[in-house]
Amino acid sequence: MLLNNYALEEKIFIDANIFIFNALDDPRFGENATSFLEKVEKGRIKGVITPIVIDEIFFKLLVAEASNVF
Repeated sequence: MLLNNYALEEKIFIDANIFIFNALDDPRFGENATSFLEKVEKGRIKGVITPIVIDEIFFKLLVAEASNVF
């Protein structure tokens, strides 16, 4: 199932990759990730994450930024 097809009343776990695809404007998945996160923001999807997901997001964004510098 594609991310754009979700409209659930149940909570859905959001993996770090969705945030990474959005933040780094991934050419393959970036638009779908952005659309999905907008639905979460608007309350159409109830998303949950964990502290480990937050750590992974920060780490991957830090690595991506460092690779641009070095």
